[in-house]
Amino acid sequence: GEEDKGGTAIVVWGKSGAGKTYLMSKMVSETLERVAEDARQGDGQAGGVVVVRFLGTTPASSSVRNLLASLCGQLSRAYGKPSDAVPTEFKELVKLFKEAITTWPSKERKPLTLVLDSVDQLDDSNRGRKLEWLPVTGIGAHTRLVISTLPDYEGVFACKSLLDTRLVKEGGVSLEVETISDHEKVFKHLLGLQGRTATKAQMDAVSQAFKRRTEGDAAGTPLWLTIVAQVVGMWRSFDAVPFGINASVRGLILDLFRRLEARHGEALVRATLGYITLCQGTGLSETELVYLLSLNDEVLADVYEWWVPPHRTLPVLVVSRLLQDLAPYLSRRGDGSGAELVAWYHRQFWEAAEAFVFPDPSEHKISATYLSATYLRGRRREAHLELADYFSGKWAGTPKPYNKALCECVQQPKFFPGESEGDRMVPPQPVALSGCLHESGGRQLNVRRLTELVHHLIRAGEEKLAVEELCSVAYVAAKFAAGAGMALMREFGAAMVQFPLSHAELVGWRAFVGRHFQHLQNAVCPLVPFQLALQEPDGSAEYKSGASYSEKQFSKDKSGLLRDAIVTWAHPSHKPQTKDPCVLNVAEHEGQVNGVVLSPDGKWLASCSGDTTVKICNASTGEVSCTIQHKSEVKCVDWSKDGQRLASGCGDGTVSVWNPQGEELCSLRGHSDDVKCVAWNLDGSLIASASDDQTVKLWDPKTMEEKGTLRLEGPVR
Repeated sequence: GEEDKGGTAIVVWGKSGAGKTYLMSKMVSETLERVAEDARQGDGQAGGVVVVRFLGTTPASSSVRNLLASLCGQLSRAYGKPSDAVPTEFKELVKLFKEAITTWPSKERKPLTLVLDSVDQLDDSNRGRKLEWLPVTGIGAHTRLVISTLPDYEGVFACKSLLDTRLVKEGGVSLEVETISDHEKVFKHLLGLQGRTATKAQMDAVSQAFKRRTEGDAAGTPLWLTIVAQVVGMWRSFDAVPFGINASVRGLILDLFRRLEARHGEALVRATLGYITLCQGTGLSETELVYLLSLNDEVLADVYEWWVPPHRTLPVLVVSRLLQDLAPYLSRRGDGSGAELVAWYHRQFWEAAEAFVFPDPSEHKISATYLSATYLRGRRREAHLELADYFSGKWAGTPKPYNKALCECVQQPKFFPGESEGDRMVPPQPVALSGCLHESGGRQLNVRRLTELVHHLIRAGEEKLAVEELCSVAYVAAKFAAGAGMALMREFGAAMVQFPLSHAELVGWRAFVGRHFQHLQNAVCPLVPFQLALQEPDGSAEYKSGASYSEKQFSKDKSGLLRDAIVTWAHPSHKPQTKDPCVLNVAEHEGQVNGVVLSPDGKWLASCSGDTTVKICNASTGEVSCTIQHKSEVKCVDWSKDGQRLASGCGDGTVSVWNPQGEELCSLRGHSDDVKCVAWNLDGSLIASASDDQTVKLWDPKTMEEKGTLRLEGPVR
C-alpha cells in the first residue's frame, strides 16, 4: 500500500471446527516463507516481522493482560526498542501496544503481520473479549492484522459483531470459513498424512455419515473429518466397517470415549477425562495425572483386579497408554512452571467430556455401577476435592485409607492381608519449592499449587481450607510474586459468593489487597507484602498473619524487634490502630477523576475523567469491564435506579445515555457549557442535568426531548 493508506485487517470467522486455526496456520507458514524468500532476494520488504498467537492454547494466552505484555515484549525486541521498558499496568500496555502496531512498522523499519487466532478464547478479565484494547484507526500501511473468531454466542461473547464494528467498517475484510463440500478429497488427504488408505466400504460409510449431517452438528467440518480420519485410520482393510460413524461431532466424540472405556476400563477413563476437563483452563501434566489416579481408590481397585503391586501407586504405563490413544485430541503446553501440561485441543472435546463424565442422568445412559458409585455422591464436587487434596499435598508422606473396593483387592490372601491404608507416594506441595517467599534470590514458586488449589477448594465447597489459604499474607505474597494479583482478587470474589458464613473475613482480606494493590503488584522487594501486613492495626487478621510469618522466619534482637523483617516506623507505636476504610484502589484513568458512582446492586463502579472516558469497573476486583470513549472531558456520571443505563455529562455540553456494555442509547444536546451534574429520577423516565450555562434541564431519554429548563442565578457548584 501507499504511505497515506491504512493497513489491512482481515477477520476470519466460522463455526466451531470449521478449520479457522488450520487456515491461520497455513497463512502464517506461507507468510514466513515469503519473508524468507524476500530476504534472500534482497527485496525492500526483507526482514518483515511476523507475530502469531494462538489464543487459549496456554493459560497465559487467555488473559489479555498477559497477551499484550507478551506482544509488546516481542515487538520491542523486533523493532529495537528496550524490552525491559514494557509496563505492567494494563492501561499502559494498551497504550504501548497501540503505539507499536501503528507507528513502529514501515517499509524501512520492517512491515508487520500480526496474527491473533481465536480471540473468543480470551477470558473476561480486563474486558478482553470486548476487544477495546485492539486499535481501530491509525493502523499504518505496513501493518497487517489477521484475527479469527467464532460467530457470536448470545449471552457469552459477541466478538464477531465487535470485530465487524471495529475493523470491517473501517475498511477491513470479513472472511467466513464454510463447511467443506468435497469431503472425500479432504478425508483421503487426512488419511494420507497417516500413511493410510480406506477401502470402498469404509469410504462409503464415511460418505453416508456425511450425508446424514444437519446444520447444527458440525459434521463435514475439518474437525469432524479429522476425528473420522483418526478413527478410520486404525481400521484394517479386512475389518470392513467395525462400527458406524456418527454424523455429529458430539456423537463422534462420545463414541470415542465409550470405546476407550471398553479398552482401558470405565473408572480409569472417566477419572482421567474428568481431571483434564476440570483443569481445562490450565491443563495437567502426565506426572500429575499419575499421582491423581493413584489417589483414586476406584481406579486402583479396577486396575488391581488381578494383581496388586507392592506400592500403592498406579503403574505409569497404564496412564501412558490411555494418553497415547487420546494424543490426537490433546494439546501439550507449558505454563511457566517447567511442566508440560495436557489439555483438550478443541472446545468440542471439553464440552463433550463435561457431558460424559458429569452427566444429567435423565439425558444420558450411565452404567448402574458408575451411577451408584459416583454420581449420587456428587461426582463433580468429589473430583474437585480430589484435585484440591493433591495440590494441597494432603496425602504427601501420609498413608491414605482404602475404600471398600480397594480393600477387597489388596487384602486378598495372596497379596497383603490386613492392609487397610497405603502411601500413594505423592509429593508435598509447599508454596515455595525452594528458597523463601520473602527472598527473591533462589526462590522457586510452586506455580501449580498457586494456580489450582484455591480454585478447586472453592468448587468443592471446602470453606475452612479455602478461607485459610486465602486469608494468609504468605498466600497473598506468593500470588503477587507469581504475577497473579488480579487472579487473587477473582478468587476472593468467588469465595465470597460460595461461602457467605466467611463473608466478613474474606471482605477484610480483599480490602487489604485492594487498597494496596498497586504497591503489591509493583513491589520491587519481596518483603513488601509482609511489611504492609505489619502496618495494619495490631488486632487485625492481616497483622496477626504477618507477625506469625515473621516470628517463624526471623530471629529477634535484644529489644524484641524482628531482625531484617520490619523497619522502625512500622513499630506499633508509630502506626494508627484503626483500619483504613479504603477497600479498593483503582488507578485506570490517565487524567483527573471527576466523579465516581456505585451501581444500585453494588457490583459496578462507574468513573468519569478528564481523559475523556467513563470506565465501568468490577467493584470487587477493580477490573475494567468497559471503557466508554467520549469526545470531550467527562464531568459527571450517574446510574439509573435499575442499573441498566448510565448517564454522562461532558465539557462540550452533551448528555449521553449508555447501556452497561458501553453502547450509546442516545445523546442529548441543549447546554452551551460544561455539564457538571446528571441525575436520574426513580423510575428512569427523566434525567436532570445541570450546567455552567446556569441552567438545569429535564430530559426524556426515550424521546430525547427536553421537557423543561430551570434558570439559575449563578454557576453550578
